[in-house]
Amino acid sequence: MVRRRDRKSFGVWMVAFAILMGCSLSYTWSFPSRIEGYRLVKLVKGKEALREINKLHGRKIQAVKGAIAVYVRDGRRAVVWVSQAPSDKVAFRQVEVMMEKMRRASPFYGFTVDKVGCLLVYHFMGLGQEHYLFSQDDAVYWISAPMGDGMAFLRVFARKGCPLTP
Repeated sequence: MVRRRDRKSFGVWMVAFAILMGCSLSYTWSFPSRIEGYRLVKLVKGKEALREINKLHGRKIQAVKGAIAVYVRDGRRAVVWVSQAPSDKVAFRQVEVMMEKMRRASPFYGFTVDKVGCLLVYHFMGLGQEHYLFSQDDAVYWISAPMGDGMAFLRVFARKGCPLTP
């Protein structure tokens, strides 16, 4: 027979476990198989995605999860990079730091910032593509697409009904 105190302790542990599991499993990204004629041809997740994201930055960044989705249409390629930061504030700051560095010295140009729904979205060009960079909750998104095609990806990945991150 289980004593009352043991049941209470067990219940507390089960609630804690459920919360922890919910936190680690609740944040999943959805990558459609098609976006306006583009077909998803590669999806990298987990440690491999984080390795690639860190390699792109040239150092380890504060990220607990990552994914890279590659889409192709008529020989043209679009890539969606997403990483989960430890918090909303860290994600927002990561975007700000990237923008500061890119504006100082990078192959990117034509920087604009717009409010899309309730997100601050940076748009710029470079390396033969257009790019969108933004944070949404604790995730950072970088979308690279052929000129004129990026907005289709932005419409898929940027939620409209979200609170503006400070």
